[in-house]
Amino acid sequence: MKTIAKTLVAVGILMLSLQMIAANGGNPTAQTSITYVVKINIPHPHIGGNYNLVLYVAMTDANGKPIAPAQRFIPGVFTYLFYENGPYVGTRVAHLVNDPIVPTNIPFYCAPDSKTGKFLSGSAYFFTLTPTTAPMQ
Repeated sequence: MKTIAKTLVAVGILMLSLQMIAANGGNPTAQTSITYVVKINIPHPHIGGNYNLVLYVAMTDANGKPIAPAQRFIPGVFTYLFYENGPYVGTRVAHLVNDPIVPTNIPFYCAPDSKTGKFLSGSAYFFTLTPTTAPMQ
């Protein structure tokens, strides 16, 4: 049941991201918006390698609604930027999700990183994601 729920969340994030690209016509600029910096900490050598693992980096609100289009993880690129018009008061959550459509031959887990507070235009906020091949405790 957990696998189905995770798959549905990942599909939802990807679908809403594509809708946002079409509706917004692009991203706001860094000077006039809130910048979210998501750093991927890869301690396991298999993640991001040649293992049929297709990952997406996403930034959502507390309800799982994307605030910017998801970005495909590229092996060797460990920093991803997301922009949002601000200011904003609430919660923002960074996710690293496995594409549920592409079968993989290794297990994948990554806890989201969330921050709650006031996010100001022209400021950057940092999130760190650490994927693993072992289930989270």
